[in-house]
Amino acid sequence: EQLLLKYLGDYIEGIDPDNLSLGLWSGTLSLEQIKLKAKAIDDLKLPFKLTFGLINKLILSISWKTNFSEPTEITIEGLNIVLSLVDTKDWEYIDYTSYESKLEQLMKYSKKKFDNLMQSFNEITSEEQKSYTDKIFVKIVDNLQLVFKNISIRIEEQNISPYYSFGIILKEMKVINTDSPIHRCVHQ
Repeated sequence: EQLLLKYLGDYIEGIDPDNLSLGLWSGTLSLEQIKLKAKAIDDLKLPFKLTFGLINKLILSISWKTNFSEPTEITIEGLNIVLSLVDTKDWEYIDYTSYESKLEQLMKYSKKKFDNLMQSFNEITSEEQKSYTDKIFVKIVDNLQLVFKNISIRIEEQNISPYYSFGIILKEMKVINTDSPIHRCVHQ
């Protein structure tokens, strides 16, 4: 619970022992009814603010029994997000028109998140544990796969007349590691 709060506490709330299910032998951690915090959207620098965010179920499966050679899978079931527009005077313009600018923004964001994660990781790990723990951490990150099921994203604006809203529903989306011919792979 403390590790989850340390790594995800800025983005989610609702982590408590009552809605936490942990199977040590299976390597499965399950959380239900997790509320998203505004920072989860704010950090993306989009012209939207979070009005409502809920993850019905989050399942983390770590293959510690197979020495982390299998993928670590994070499954998010029932992601419900409602966004509203940020006032135009508060927008931060980012050029997303070219592939290079999109890639640059993604790299900056990924590096920032990874640096923050590594800083937190280094703070809680003693010097003797670092070499072994670093290896495990790298294996987990290299083999991380994400599965999203039943995603609902709605954007609405009540302050503009006429009121409008629109949204998108995705049944399933996966983010997996692949090799160059796009075959699923696991990093050893």
